[in-house]
Amino acid sequence: MKFSIITIISALWILVAVPMKAQQTTSVTSVSALEKVRSLPTKEERNETAVLYTVPAEELNTIAPELVQKRNEILPSPHARQPQMTQQRTIHSVDHAAMIPLLVKAIQEQQAEIDCLRNEMSALKAQARK
Repeated sequence: MKFSIITIISALWILVAVPMKAQQTTSVTSVSALEKVRSLPTKEERNETAVLYTVPAEELNTIAPELVQKRNEILPSPHARQPQMTQQRTIHSVDHAAMIPLLVKAIQEQQAEIDCLRNEMSALKAQARK
């Protein structure tokens, strides 16, 4: 899996620059960031040189609409005799920059869960030695 240098630098900058107070705010919904990340739809696409993993915007919109940007596009009329009739469609696109804080929060939740399990395992090992 290849990441661009800009993506890596952006992710590292967010990790360093975001104050801990901002990271500790809770979301309005009861769904944790880790649960949202686990439910993110992914799609695997293969070409001649690589395997690409994408997040389909339309599917993501049902799970986390705050991560999807929407814009309306006006299309020309398909009818040559009625050029004044235009069609409008909504284009969905993934806001990758908005995904970074969610991913950071999910990593923090996952690390807290790992630490809790490690402490529990250590306590059980100590109890078994007695």
